[in-house]
Amino acid sequence: MTNRPETPPRLPQSLERNQRPPHPPVRTDWDGIKQRHRLADVVRRSGLDVGGSGRVMVCCPTPGHDDSTPSMQVDLDRDRYWCFGCDSHGDVIDWVRDIEGVDTPTAIAILESRRPIAAVFKSATTRRACPRAGHETPRLDRTPQPRVAAANAFAWRYYSYETLHERGVAYLTGRALNVGALERELSAAVVGHTPSSKSRIDGLVTFLTGKGFSQDELVDSGLATRCADGCVIDFFRDRAILPVKDAAGAVVGLLGRDVTDRSKVKYLNQPITATYHKSLVLYRPSTPPLDAQASTVVCEGPLDALAMAAQAATSHLSRYFAPVAACGRGLSDTQIHAILTIHPRAPVLAADGDQPGREANLDWANRMLAKGRESVITTWPEGHDPGSWIATRGPGGLLAVTRRGCLDDTTGVLRPRHCGAVLTEYAFAAAARHGPPDRNQIIEAISKATANLGPAARHRYITAVASAFELEPSLLGQDPAGTSRRYLARTSLERAGPFRTRPDPFAAATPETLPTERIPI
Repeated sequence: MTNRPETPPRLPQSLERNQRPPHPPVRTDWDGIKQRHRLADVVRRSGLDVGGSGRVMVCCPTPGHDDSTPSMQVDLDRDRYWCFGCDSHGDVIDWVRDIEGVDTPTAIAILESRRPIAAVFKSATTRRACPRAGHETPRLDRTPQPRVAAANAFAWRYYSYETLHERGVAYLTGRALNVGALERELSAAVVGHTPSSKSRIDGLVTFLTGKGFSQDELVDSGLATRCADGCVIDFFRDRAILPVKDAAGAVVGLLGRDVTDRSKVKYLNQPITATYHKSLVLYRPSTPPLDAQASTVVCEGPLDALAMAAQAATSHLSRYFAPVAACGRGLSDTQIHAILTIHPRAPVLAADGDQPGREANLDWANRMLAKGRESVITTWPEGHDPGSWIATRGPGGLLAVTRRGCLDDTTGVLRPRHCGAVLTEYAFAAAARHGPPDRNQIIEAISKATANLGPAARHRYITAVASAFELEPSLLGQDPAGTSRRYLARTSLERAGPFRTRPDPFAAATPETLPTERIPI
């Protein structure tokens, strides 16, 4: 007989269920969520410009709290916040719940999605988020150039569309810069603006994503930046936007001019992309057909170039002026070459009227001499730049950058001067205060500066130097026959003072009415 193991008796079904171990409850990894999403990162995703540690006071971003002054304390080390105005407080999950008005599971889903937090700001003084060191830069090998070009075109369409265009125009109008005539002449917008702080702060990312662009493509186009926590936000904030175009008129990049006067970066360039490199492009607001007597005018700031183009269009003189800017004092060889190819005659160098600006003029002039080209230089009075000068003088302000006739002008009105006079005066500034420097030293300086110039250009250079130091051109190795002799006792440094108060006798003049220059350049 085979012994079989006894089968234990079965319990009634109701009792059997009661004997099963209880189902473990669903647990949320709260610590893991908070560790992955530090409050500093999430606050920046909400549009507030904060650091990574310490305690900061910010304007409360919660709906329903019209916070005109910062009333929320954010403890970035403890990942806690507290608003003394509306009593909103808590951790990173509470932050999302309070701002977006959602329940806890939805708040966690929003955190994990790493999308921007839709904060509502009532105060125009709220500090906005901005790109920071350590954020991802564009990868040139990831997104094809045509996609980058397409993103640029859509971005400019967004920033210059209706309301944002009107905001940009209003900002320029507040700076006494009227672009109406220029935009009518071009049949196109010349300025845009970032969205208002009262609207969605990452509007461009939302717009371009809706057009089918991926986040990687936006980053590679330099139009968005990816934060350390993976969130992708708009690159430009609180800025007027200017388009940088190529010779065919296609937008290759954008410039952002700070409108808050709080940013340390006045002009913000896009990072290097497949279409944009700030050292290889020039900002040129208009490209009309140029007259034979036209002047290429080199400025530091894009708004200075825009102010000049706008005034020329208003005065129906666009054919006489080709203003450009490199968004900075440094010019690469590529940019120098591009400037010299705009027009065959000598460009006008018009950097700002401070010491760095004057030094920039000298550097640009020397660089052009090395390429065998002359220039003329406008030295603005201290504190002025092309934009401010034109804003206070209107059409007459254009005379300060009008090359035609400048070598014959002896009235004292601010006009461009030949690079030979300006460069030599600055080289011998100390000696010039006590009389002309040693003639042999001047001859040596001229020899070095004019090594790449042709005979006619060298003739003009020596004549300009001789005039600046009240010397006979023949004393500097120049045949005086047929040259223009001027006796000007003041140096360029001494000239700068009177222009602030002295009336402008040519305030209503135009380039067509100026004297014909005897020494064409």
